[in-house]
Amino acid sequence: MNPREHYIQWRLSQGFTQEQAEIIHDCLDATDVLIEKRKTFLSSSLNENCEEITKSIEVIKLMNEKLYSHSDKHAFMRLFFPINVGIRGTNTAYELAKSGRYSAAKVMLRSSIEATLRMIFNTIKNSEEDFEHILSRAPDWEDALKTGDYPDNALALSPLCRNIDRLQLAKPIDNVFKHLKIYDLNYESHSNVTTLSESESNFLKSRLPIFDKEKWGEFCSLLVKFHEFYTIIHHNLLSEISGKFIQILYPGIEYDPDLYPHLTKLLLG
Repeated sequence: MNPREHYIQWRLSQGFTQEQAEIIHDCLDATDVLIEKRKTFLSSSLNENCEEITKSIEVIKLMNEKLYSHSDKHAFMRLFFPINVGIRGTNTAYELAKSGRYSAAKVMLRSSIEATLRMIFNTIKNSEEDFEHILSRAPDWEDALKTGDYPDNALALSPLCRNIDRLQLAKPIDNVFKHLKIYDLNYESHSNVTTLSESESNFLKSRLPIFDKEKWGEFCSLLVKFHEFYTIIHHNLLSEISGKFIQILYPGIEYDPDLYPHLTKLLLG
């Protein structure tokens, strides 16, 4: 049997009909786009190309597990679950980048950052009494919540970052906009003709996703920076709510201090 026939036999063993197996092979699994996408995925998944981002993802998982066990379930759902909802888009961005869609991944990452920042302010609103002593530093902070039916004067991403700075919720990061490289993400999201023409999303240029070590590394670096910001926000929010400094992660034991230098500075003073 040839490879196509072997494939169809495999699909038949899974319960597909002959016709269904042939359609899946010819229209999905055997297309050039999907084959190249899988090659790109495999290149992205090699340890030499993903060691840092893999470590970072594991730290985020560990922190969320510890947060859940640290607080009662009601507190977790009220304070931290909303922010975790805001971060879900970064998983989609990561998968897009792994498949070679680097421009689309950056656009999704920027949207996820904005959603996460808005969810931070939503969390503050839901527990306003715990943050009253710092809210005067950012008088327009509630404008972050003017979305949906109330879009007038809603804060854009740049002032959202400034208000996080004013409230010192990301300390020791003193410039969230710069740390998260929002300018670079804006360049991709607010694409001009040159950016679009150079993007792998330009169907006139190429339909095949191709692994690009430099672009993949750049995206991973951006995501690691966001992860660091995310861990710092949780440390500082929990400390504000508790009225005392709360340590969730331990550098050198649960994560590499060099992976998140700002978090390490916060935790070690």
